[in-house]
Amino acid sequence: MRQLIEGGLRAQLEMQSIVTGQLQIALDFYPDKPAVYAEIDKTVQEIPTIPTTLQQLTKKLESLPLEEIFNKVNLALDGVANLVQSPELKESVANLNTALKDVQSLVRNVDAQVKPLSADCLIPSATRKSLSGTRTLRWPPWGRI
Repeated sequence: MRQLIEGGLRAQLEMQSIVTGQLQIALDFYPDKPAVYAEIDKTVQEIPTIPTTLQQLTKKLESLPLEEIFNKVNLALDGVANLVQSPELKESVANLNTALKDVQSLVRNVDAQVKPLSADCLIPSATRKSLSGTRTLRWPPWGRI
């Protein structure tokens, strides 16, 4: 038994049934876990135990600075509430709404002006034929420089 314990044999309580709440003792090897003894009765051979997952979680939660975290969360929430209720934010939203309406009006005006301009830009077919002939011209006429 001593060799098994030195090899990492540990006992741990596990939930056997969630419905009934019954627990069972699980034995497994955890060579990386230190041997922790209860030492209630030194005449009885004892298998070292390791904490349950719930005990480990509880220990971590106890070490958290919960009061400090809650204070910071409260400060952040107060800041958000002050920002949302500020007259500056309300004024900014109203200004943004006005600016969006102005942009919409500008887009409509530009759109109305672009359609007539695009109609003026249509090239007559005779001019297009003349321009297509210029694609074959080479400069300089004697070849490459």
